[in-house]
Amino acid sequence: MGKYNKVAGIYVITNIQNNKKYVGHSKDIRKRWDSHKHDLRRNISKHVHLQAAWNLYGEQFFTFSFLELMQLGLTKQQYEEVETKWVLQFNSHLPEYGYNSTLPGSIPLDKKNTNRERRALADYICINSLSGEILHLSGTKAVKEAIFISPNKVEDLSSYWKGKGRRKSLHGWMIVKKDEYNESFDYINYKKDKVINYKYGHKATWKDYHYNTYVKKSPEEYIKREDRNLKRVSILAHNIETGEERVYSMIKDSSKDFLVHKVYKCIDNEYGKYKHRGYYFKRL
Repeated sequence: MGKYNKVAGIYVITNIQNNKKYVGHSKDIRKRWDSHKHDLRRNISKHVHLQAAWNLYGEQFFTFSFLELMQLGLTKQQYEEVETKWVLQFNSHLPEYGYNSTLPGSIPLDKKNTNRERRALADYICINSLSGEILHLSGTKAVKEAIFISPNKVEDLSSYWKGKGRRKSLHGWMIVKKDEYNESFDYINYKKDKVINYKYGHKATWKDYHYNTYVKKSPEEYIKREDRNLKRVSILAHNIETGEERVYSMIKDSSKDFLVHKVYKCIDNEYGKYKHRGYYFKRL
């Protein structure tokens, strides 16, 4: 393939049905046109007026051409100055003449004269679950400076408390939005004292729930797990048909003759209830 040479400057997209234009600049005009077509064909272009016209008239009624070639090493402001000259020449920033919704480097025309107030910073209550310290902070930036939690984590932490959700903390700090904060609610001990119904049918505190769920699961299962930790206990394998008996110093030694998980199943239940490959198993 031949060497690809970039062409920088000002370009124009023209609707041949009504002669309305869109003027733009780029340091690689050919690539920019490909990018325009890619977005317009998929209806995802950020240039809403151009996109609406493209959808209405169809791709076949739009042409692309160069207006003025420029050097590659110029600044964005220099490109915009020349682009502004062409936009004003065609009046393409006016709806009746073109599809530019803004003058180069300026605020979009549909937003320029609106008197929208700047969004107020959200207020947060930050609670230290260890010391009990409470901070009142405005904005995620203030939270970051005070307790070193990144802004993208603040919303995630505070959202857990909407409607008194489960407690979530980071570096020992809980964050609650001010309008959702309840002074009479014990945020620090909420998770510790919460009573939970879980699958074994009885009630327990959070610590009990965690212990039963992740450590022992149930009293019976806990005993089984305790027994499994007795790895040095010898076992006896008894063939119920021939009467043959085999002794192993530990369960894992039986792996050459049996499947270890099957041996555990036999040992963890009443002797004679389960067999594996014609053998019953028990600890000695």
